[in-house]
Amino acid sequence: MQQTPAGPPTQEQNFGQAVSGMRDVRKLSQRDFAAKLTEKGMPVDASAVSRIENGTRSVRLVEALTIAEVLDTELDWLVSGSKSISQQFTSMRKRATNALLELGEPVTAAAYHLWETRWFLSKNPELLGELSDEELGAPSDADSYLSWVASRMERWVVTDEEIILADSQEELDQIIDVLHRLVRMHVQLRTAPEADFEDSNVSAEDPQDYGLAAFKGEDNIAFDDEPHET
Repeated sequence: MQQTPAGPPTQEQNFGQAVSGMRDVRKLSQRDFAAKLTEKGMPVDASAVSRIENGTRSVRLVEALTIAEVLDTELDWLVSGSKSISQQFTSMRKRATNALLELGEPVTAAAYHLWETRWFLSKNPELLGELSDEELGAPSDADSYLSWVASRMERWVVTDEEIILADSQEELDQIIDVLHRLVRMHVQLRTAPEADFEDSNVSAEDPQDYGLAAFKGEDNIAFDDEPHET
C-alpha cells in the first residue's frame, strides 16, 4: 500500500525539537529534565518529556515558560522554530522595521552634533589648532572638518560580532541603499533662504534655534499610527 506523505512538521513537533536540542546542550537526561520541571511546579515524568519532544503532547503557555526557565533560555528561541514559514517571515519583517525605526533618533542626534560642531568651528577658526591626527594632520578649515572626521572614523575598531557579511556585492549595495535612504530622511538640505532670518524670530547665529529642526526634517516626515512595514 502506498504511504501518504507525512507533510511538514507541526508547531508542536518543531517546539519539541527545540526543547530536545536545548536539553542535550544542557546535558540533561529526560528523567533529570522531568525532575527539574516538577521542582518548578510542572509535574511530569520522563514519558511526558518524551511526548513533548515528539510533538504528541500539547504544551500550555505556563508550561512553556517553565520549560524555558529550566533550560535557561528565552521562550522566543524555543517558539521561533514552531512558527510557520509565513509567521517567521512576518516576525523577520517586524524586527527589521523596528530596528530601522529605532535608528531614526540616533541618526538625527549624530547628524545634528556633527553639524553643530562644524558650525561652531566656522565661527571660531582658531580652534583648528586644537585638532590633530598623527596620520591625517589637521583639517585646513571648517569646510574640510567633516571629511577629516569621516577619515578618522574609518579607523575605528569594529569587532566581528558587529559586522554583517553580505553574500554578494548586489546584496551589499541593496542593504547600504536602505540605510542611506534612512539617513537622507533625517538629514536634509535647509531650504529656507538666509533672508528669511531677517524677518523671523529665529536666530541664524544659534544652532539650537534652527539646526535641529532642519536636520529632523519636521516639515517633511509624517509619523502616524499606521503600522510600518519593511
